[in-house]
Amino acid sequence: MSKKRILILMAGLVAVATLAVGGAACNDDEDDGGMASETPTADTEEITAGDLTITEPFARAMMDRGAVYFTVANDGEEDDAIVGASADVAATVELHETVTEGASTKMQPVEQIDVLAGGETTLEPGGLHVMLTELTESLAMGDEFTVEIEFERAGTVEFQVEVMSYTEETMGAEEGGM
Repeated sequence: MSKKRILILMAGLVAVATLAVGGAACNDDEDDGGMASETPTADTEEITAGDLTITEPFARAMMDRGAVYFTVANDGEEDDAIVGASADVAATVELHETVTEGASTKMQPVEQIDVLAGGETTLEPGGLHVMLTELTESLAMGDEFTVEIEFERAGTVEFQVEVMSYTEETMGAEEGGM
């Protein structure tokens, strides 16, 4: 099955998968024979960091910039926040939000992206996102790269994201700005 189909199926089943699987999907304690463990990929059902679970990661890229999107659920009793990010394909990585003022839409940096206790925060096109500027390599549909997200309480988590097309439906996200 193609990665695209898997991601689309995941989007439709994410609520059921989260309830059924809990936080157990990607932190396998099996012996890896001394090899470094692999970075979770976009095919991974869930990526965990403490009480946080990241699902539906994907990216979009255009010219010399790009954006990373995902959903993060907080099953803990304390609020957390995304406070930083980095990517192996960009010299500059910032937390952003898309703001519409009248007929004008613009992106602007934010200091953090809150993930409330017992809640869920979605980074999506036209809303909150991780902005990649000064790309160090060109990105095309189907490419994968590593992103590292820093949380205020849960620490840092690293995972792979796949670059998706602007024309295909991605996790049901509305088309819009980065």
